[in-house]
Amino acid sequence: MALLVFVQAAAFAEEEQAAPLRVLFIGNSYTAANDLPVMVERLADAAGDRRIEADRHLVGGCTLERHVKEKKAIDKIHAGKWDVVVLQEQSLRPVVNRQSMHKYARLLDAEIKQQGAKTVFYLTWARQHIPGMQEGADPAQSPEYAKAMYQTSGAAKTTNFETWCQQQMAGFVGGLNGAYLDIAKELNAGVAPVGIAWKLALAADPAFVLHSPDKSHPNPTGTYLAACVFYATLLDANPIGLPGKITHGDKVLADILDDQAKRLQEIAWEAVQAVRKTQDVETYTNPVGDEPIHMGDPFVVQREGSYYLFGTNAPNEGFRCSVSDDLVHWEEKGWAYRETADSWAKSHYWAPEVKRYRGKFYMTYSAMNKASDPPRLLIALAVSDNPEGPYRDLHAPWFDFGYSAIDGHIFVDDDGKPYLYFSGNGVQDGYSFGTMYGVALADDLSKPVGEPMKLMEADQPWEKVRYAENRCNEGAFVLKHGSRYYMTYSANHTCYPHYGVGYATADRPLGPWTKASENPIAATNLDIGVSGPGHNCITTSPDASEMFIVYHTHADAQKPSGDRVVNIDRIGFDESGRLKIKGPTRSPQPMPTHPHPMTHLRIHVDE
Repeated sequence: MALLVFVQAAAFAEEEQAAPLRVLFIGNSYTAANDLPVMVERLADAAGDRRIEADRHLVGGCTLERHVKEKKAIDKIHAGKWDVVVLQEQSLRPVVNRQSMHKYARLLDAEIKQQGAKTVFYLTWARQHIPGMQEGADPAQSPEYAKAMYQTSGAAKTTNFETWCQQQMAGFVGGLNGAYLDIAKELNAGVAPVGIAWKLALAADPAFVLHSPDKSHPNPTGTYLAACVFYATLLDANPIGLPGKITHGDKVLADILDDQAKRLQEIAWEAVQAVRKTQDVETYTNPVGDEPIHMGDPFVVQREGSYYLFGTNAPNEGFRCSVSDDLVHWEEKGWAYRETADSWAKSHYWAPEVKRYRGKFYMTYSAMNKASDPPRLLIALAVSDNPEGPYRDLHAPWFDFGYSAIDGHIFVDDDGKPYLYFSGNGVQDGYSFGTMYGVALADDLSKPVGEPMKLMEADQPWEKVRYAENRCNEGAFVLKHGSRYYMTYSANHTCYPHYGVGYATADRPLGPWTKASENPIAATNLDIGVSGPGHNCITTSPDASEMFIVYHTHADAQKPSGDRVVNIDRIGFDESGRLKIKGPTRSPQPMPTHPHPMTHLRIHVDE
């Protein structure tokens, strides 16, 4: 069910008012300068509402990567019952190595969530002599910015300038703001937009001096503005009216004139409110649907702004169709295909898929052939003028190679040539098996051309967990990215908790296919309530900016069975061409229509 939540966590103050908010700061000298944690505590004390108790793990020049590898920060996370953990990356890293920042931010965020705390990212400011760091820019359009980063980062000693710019393009273009806001949105974390407040302050009054003489660290005024931002972020409270003089024992941490303090407080509140508006995101939570959709083998076809969902949902009668405009909210529309007295098959109506081809919609599905002796499952082809049906049998059964065949999937290559992928199933020597086959199709889809080629079988370690009982590859879905072909598939028995998703790649539609060494890319995770993710298809978001995998999981993770429900998650390709799923998830995720850090992972998914 979709709901509106604050990804910029606004509700830190909504806990029991009597208890102090316990905050751990993890970072380096940017946080240590002028004792930011204490300054934040003193502002909360002055407000007189909820106290903040701050601790810190700060190492000069430290990156999030180093914090993870040295493990002391993780030990600190585990040691205290924190409400909030603040993460501050080294000042240049979000721009010059965004990928590393995000990688280790995810690892730390996982540790923080495991302890029941919330993550807040400390969005820092640009170096005084490189203001372009804040919002970012294309190096081709802002070469001085790129060259300054090149020299300041030390990359000039080891890497060619043009090569380095290409490697760090995402960081350059997104800047500090993009690096922090994107990872916060991905992780449903908060952001303290200190750098944004600094930029607003410097634009509002050039007389403000926020940097120390080294042009990098904050002076006391800069830290005071940061403290106002943190006060507003952590307590969801307006800092206007708080004192400009902050002391700690006999030490004066900041002493800001009243009118200047008020202006900085106004700017801090403006920055927090502005970011909060951009970070308010409508979300969904798996399984999708206003109520979970009980269906196995889900398949989605997109047409003219609508999505049509089919799956194994009435195995004794046929297939029902549901319609959505956002992949999350679905309305059942009735029968897309239904068995009649004259049908070629009886029961076991499984795994329907719909393909738009030459102006018609073609449904492949599996069912139990009445004429087979002994009975066996075969694939049929049905046709309709409309994606929702009704579908009538065109070739039923479509073919019979002398063994059961299920999970038919049509792929049409760039040259218009159609191919069929399916799983040949059976039982031998006491175990059930599923072997992946592929075959070219006639241009009119009337029949396979030639004999099917064996493409894959269960042979990776994760596919052999109950090898004496089941050896199965099934549920193929093929897409093309650049010049490479990708096939997602499922392995193990669909009712087993070990059911999952892997993928393979090939240079040609019929292979040879090579399975990815990192398989499975979706697997059971009982810690979050996910069991048996599998039998997927892939589609795009309504604005075509993102790819989504649609798959089923067991309705009851503790009692895996044939009762399954529909899920969606983001999927894309990394820089090395590896297929990656952001999931399986059970936490709120941005709706498919919203931008997301994986939006650069775009491909065309053929209808």
